[in-house]
Amino acid sequence: MISKNNTESGKLEILYGSENAVERGVRFMQNTVVKMDITFDHKAPSIVVQLPDYCNGSKDILSRGGKIRCIIAVTPENIQHCKELLTIVSEIRHLLG
Repeated sequence: MISKNNTESGKLEILYGSENAVERGVRFMQNTVVKMDITFDHKAPSIVVQLPDYCNGSKDILSRGGKIRCIIAVTPENIQHCKELLTIVSEIRHLLG
């Protein structure tokens, strides 16, 4: 995950471990004001909709008037989770694979 401030300074941050990634993702969402554009692999929708920190963070962004746009490879296996994800994001776009 690279934040705007990190890209401007040329700094790249590599995160190891799911706890570190979730914590950093939550902090990123807390700082999102206008919009968050994110890409997911085909497995991510099931993870995102099951993590309260991500669900609550997404809802907080929307309640502040922000937008969340996701690019996802929608598959028959993840279609139900993608539908659930639509309840906590502004928009989903299908990534052709």
